[in-house]
Amino acid sequence: MNTDGAVIVNDYIAFSSYNTDTFLHVFSLPEFTYIKSYGTLGQGPNELVCPDICSSTTDNLYLCGFNEKNRLKKVNITSGIPEAGFSLNEISFSARNLHILNDSILYYHLGENRKITMESYDLIKERKINSIQYEVTENHDSDFLYFNNGFPSVNNESVAYAFLYQDRIDFMSTDFHLKKSIVGEPKNNAIRSDGNENIYYLYAYPGKEKFYFLRLGKNKAAGTDGKTLEVYDNEGKPLINYTFDISPTGFIVDEKSNVVYGWSSEYEDGILKYDLN
Repeated sequence: MNTDGAVIVNDYIAFSSYNTDTFLHVFSLPEFTYIKSYGTLGQGPNELVCPDICSSTTDNLYLCGFNEKNRLKKVNITSGIPEAGFSLNEISFSARNLHILNDSILYYHLGENRKITMESYDLIKERKINSIQYEVTENHDSDFLYFNNGFPSVNNESVAYAFLYQDRIDFMSTDFHLKKSIVGEPKNNAIRSDGNENIYYLYAYPGKEKFYFLRLGKNKAAGTDGKTLEVYDNEGKPLINYTFDISPTGFIVDEKSNVVYGWSSEYEDGILKYDLN
């Protein structure tokens, strides 16, 4: 299936994949029984052109990328039937890492025009609310290779931003005021074409009262490849670390069962399961 994202809604988990005829594949929890696949990729009504799955602080499923005026829709997770839609007229099509707070505020991440920006947008009033911008000093347009590139995550209390090329996580209020910045030992970490730069955080997931970060601590030249799940509270206090025998490239946490479900390009035909108890 080659999973690239997931969401948990009530007692269901849905995995997204661009390599199948339908975008979303739903299973029940905790028994992991297959329920349904839906989200046809195409140009027709209710079909998905550039689909993206949204994280939500409520037990609702949101999908973005529909081929019509309402790009973002709330969808019934078991039937796949859209229930409500939002136009997102003022938001760039390159917006990614989508999070929805209380069914009304959309948070997203932009890397374009040599800028790295996080913004919040009122879905009801259809207007932008707040934003924060990280400096870009590189003289190129490949935002993935910007030194300040990272992975945002949002819950009801905080916004966290984990940096890809820095040993750093910023914890902010939901209006982007900095609460705490956790910074490791600074290193000269120029982004190199040979791939030998240090890579720190590769994925982030917002729990109800915690944040989970996949830390690789990887340097190809040094031959190091750490595999750690770091857990912090909403204020940036470290709680616990877990070490993986087999590391995922992305993951989601079922906090009710204290189980992590992960995916990796090395295991395209399966889902990785980790018991945190």
